[in-house]
Amino acid sequence: MADDVLESTVRQWLRDHQGQAYCARCIAKDLGEPDPEVVQDVMDTLAPRPIFSAGRCACGLPGLQYGQPKPAS
Repeated sequence: MADDVLESTVRQWLRDHQGQAYCARCIAKDLGEPDPEVVQDVMDTLAPRPIFSAGRCACGLPGLQYGQPKPAS
């Protein structure tokens, strides 16, 4: 049950921050989750779903974003 709650929380967090990729460390910090590896496990579960796409977090680490990447201007 806790995993379902965390998955839902991370999914909603990514939706709320649509258009930018974030790494597990940055999401965990923002959510107050002490273990970024737990968030990474959730992100690994979400990554294959069509609405999510890979990208680079502002901190430089690989991340995940909700939606497709925005085209470069």
